[in-house]
Amino acid sequence: MNIQYLKSEVEKLVNQKHNFVYYGSRGQKEKFYGFIDSVYPRIFTVKTSTGLTKAFCYSDYAIKMLKII
Repeated sequence: MNIQYLKSEVEKLVNQKHNFVYYGSRGQKEKFYGFIDSVYPRIFTVKTSTGLTKAFCYSDYAIKMLKII
């Protein structure tokens, strides 16, 4: 997939609340609720319902390490 395409797809979801699932290393799975706060050229940030800010790169979304539900 093209990174520009993924960036445009993520930009459509800015400030909309979603559930997120992140599949980390060694089979770890983290679920959280929040919204996409900012979109940058290489990463985007997610503000969780607990007030944390998490950063993800577009490749995490491309290879389905991060799912936006």
